Amino acid sequence: MSPQLPRRRRKNEDEEPKAAAQEPEEEQAQPAEEEQPAPSEPAVEPIPQVEAQPAPIRRGRVAVTAKARYVRSTPRKARVVSELIRGRTVEEARELLRFSNRAVARDWAKLLESAVANARHNYALEPDQLVVDEAYADGGPTLKRYRPRAMGRAYPILKRTAHLTITLTTER
Repeated sequence: MSPQLPRRRRKNEDEEPKAAAQEPEEEQAQPAEEEQPAPSEPAVEPIPQVEAQPAPIRRGRVAVTAKARYVRSTPRKARVVSELIRGRTVEEARELLRFSNRAVARDWAKLLESAVANARHNYALEPDQLVVDEAYADGGPTLKRYRPRAMGRAYPILKRTAHLTITLTTER
């Protein structure tokens, strides 16, 4: 498609439309001067800081919980990793999860960081004070699929999910 060319003016145009066209230009120039922003406009207000809430207490200790639901790993595999980090400090648990060969260790590491962030933001607790008190995996819903087999048969495939829960406390 070719570019559009400017319209040609007709020879018999009257002078009145030109004069009318010039008047709005003068009117448009005036509002442009008024549209300048006023220096007294308030700036964007900063986000108010949230005060730390009293942390929930369980068995005489401060307890912070985080949950990950519907994780696509079997609960049995997730429990193997949960046993590694239970009873450890946050730093030790981070190192164990970082160097673990299990795929579900990434999910546990993400959940641990979420629990630490909850403790820091909601209850003003520092990570070096925290210990993994509870770490457990419960079974979630199972996705049921079928594998076609010979002679019209079908074998079931069960894709299990898990609900991971981690609780951090301030004492060992």
